[in-house]
Amino acid sequence: MQQSTYEHVVHNLHDRDDARRLATGDVSFSVTREIPCSNPPCAGYDSLISILSGRYKEHIKKQSSVVRRPENIRRYLDSYRNGKSIVDIAEETNFSPFMMAREITEGISGMQKKELTTCMKDPERIADERLRDEVMEAIEADEHYGPSYDTIRHVIGHEYEYILQQKLRARGIPFVTEEQLRQEGFPKTPDVKLEVPVEVDGHIINWIDSKALFGDEKYHNDIYKNLRGYVNRFGPGMVLYWFGFVETANNDADIYCVSDFPSNLQVLGDSYQ
Repeated sequence: MQQSTYEHVVHNLHDRDDARRLATGDVSFSVTREIPCSNPPCAGYDSLISILSGRYKEHIKKQSSVVRRPENIRRYLDSYRNGKSIVDIAEETNFSPFMMAREITEGISGMQKKELTTCMKDPERIADERLRDEVMEAIEADEHYGPSYDTIRHVIGHEYEYILQQKLRARGIPFVTEEQLRQEGFPKTPDVKLEVPVEVDGHIINWIDSKALFGDEKYHNDIYKNLRGYVNRFGPGMVLYWFGFVETANNDADIYCVSDFPSNLQVLGDSYQ
């Protein structure tokens, strides 16, 4: 996806309803919002949801320092004690319901960090009935944070790693998994290390990292140091952003980004032709 298209999408993407409209090419709402691309749809629904989630997380990171100011925490606690729900407090603050629940639980209960983390993963451990019920409600209301979201992302990540491995097996390409590499003593590894190099669009590929998300510029920059580490250990490789990526991610000749398993992949070496 071109960076300009991505910026237009972000400008128009605020919730799941927007994602559905954009994914189906429905621009009837563009009377009040700029059309994100000249020939919609410009991305699939899953890609748009991934973009939405990524942008939401960036917003929460920026907002966290403001929310956690002592004077603001006192105000949220007062609102809760006066009967306002955690979900309503989070909505008024434009903040994550799960993260707000964590702040209020810490303020009300005085739990230490370790116990607090345990209780946020398993709210049934919270003794106070109202607090317990509202924490569970906040977890349910939060689409982008919390134990349920983490479990879903973990499962999806493994699912796409499995798809990658199956596609490599179908092509008869031998590889070593991340788990096997770590057993050999490598601390940070790609998802698969190919035992024979392949060529894709003129790029030599020795490893593949699977990412079940949309790769925007910030995310790619955040993981770039790790990717360069793979290059230093194993040679040039490939990042498979299953839900798409911005074109600016392809700015390193040693790290080739794609959005699907390449059909034009060519195995190098006479014994594997």
